[in-house]
Amino acid sequence: MLFKHFGDFDEGKMSIMRARLVGEDALYKIACKVGLPNLIKLGKSEAANGGKEKKSIVADCFEAVVGAIYLSIGFDGTKKILYEIFRPLADSVMVLKDPKTRLQELSQKIWKSVPEYRVVDVKGPEHGPIYTVSVKVGNQYGEASGESIKKSEENAAKLLLARLKK
Repeated sequence: MLFKHFGDFDEGKMSIMRARLVGEDALYKIACKVGLPNLIKLGKSEAANGGKEKKSIVADCFEAVVGAIYLSIGFDGTKKILYEIFRPLADSVMVLKDPKTRLQELSQKIWKSVPEYRVVDVKGPEHGPIYTVSVKVGNQYGEASGESIKKSEENAAKLLLARLKK
């Protein structure tokens, strides 16, 4: 779908778009849009810990549903369904750069260096840790948390970008 509609983009830009389309955040949004979280059956412990709101669980369930659709109707039918689901999202990710990319571009422009990310804390249970990551560019610093190191880095970059904007 990306190649068909954005074939004039270079490989790097298409690769970023693909990663955003099939990443946890996008799959979570799509799953929520179609009402999937309400259909997920969880064990008592996970249900009590807000499992239906956890992006990783909801995104994984969406992937499982896509697999079931594929087994049921085959490649061509699944492709048509996914095209309808992902096409509107493809247009939105085409323009936007993620916070880490924007911060890196700004950092290279202003300080001639790349941001430095560091995990400063990990809390919570082993099956659901919360990571805290710091990011430093030049003499500027930001710190944020998230459900994964990647998400924590994105949150820290977003926070630092907001500070730099002021």
